[in-house]
Amino acid sequence: MAFNLTVKHNNRVFSRNDLSLVYKEINNKFKELPINEVESVIEEIETHNGLILKSGVDSFEFSHLTFQEYLVAYYIVRAGDISRFNYSDLLKIPDELAIGVALSSEPCRFLYHLLVNVIFKEYIDQDFFNKFFSRIELEKPDFEISAIICITLLSVYSNVCDRIQTYNNAYERLALKELEGLKDRFEEMIEKMIGNNPEDILEGYYEKNYDNSYAVLKAKGTFSNYRKLVSVNWGTPLICFKRLTSIDEYNFPDYLYWSKDRMNIENEK
Repeated sequence: MAFNLTVKHNNRVFSRNDLSLVYKEINNKFKELPINEVESVIEEIETHNGLILKSGVDSFEFSHLTFQEYLVAYYIVRAGDISRFNYSDLLKIPDELAIGVALSSEPCRFLYHLLVNVIFKEYIDQDFFNKFFSRIELEKPDFEISAIICITLLSVYSNVCDRIQTYNNAYERLALKELEGLKDRFEEMIEKMIGNNPEDILEGYYEKNYDNSYAVLKAKGTFSNYRKLVSVNWGTPLICFKRLTSIDEYNFPDYLYWSKDRMNIENEK
């Protein structure tokens, strides 16, 4: 009910009719609740468990927003495959998805599938990014420092770098400026989560691409399947990591990037 109210109806405050509609949408999942007892169920929820309170003549809301967020996150985590949800629906709930990462028994894997396979696969929604990672910092999921979390973060970072290169030669100057700000913030967040030297964490999965160490950024447009050496124009040289291997359930990107000036100086020597 919390998920449908939040995602399908986009409501934090809802009417009796909204509750009735959601009840009918999910009723077939609960055999013990006949469809004609919607009024009784609403009354039961309101008067007996305190999760939903009447806040006006015909308005209801969860007694605290965190209850609604938690129940939405709990539903998503229990649902299994995150890719079964609509992309546009997931963009509405960055806070709930961050809570879902914290609730997951495998937060690194959940984060990988959410970000790499769904949210940042094609399009970078900056508003989602800012809200999601701000909430991640607040929730503090129990991430283990592993190749999975490192690859997840650098995959999104590489995606941002690809987009910057695309916009660098186009007319979308505002988008370019926003992406550069996103890239800077993401670098700071990666340093907080995995440090400034991902090379050791990536051992066995990726190696430095010494032949083209500064960038093998994906060419766009008609050359979408072609990789070429390009110059990085926004002032931050990149190190390119080339994939060595993978794990059955993951489809790791062929290349990852990281800022050369973020790498450990001693390691570079």
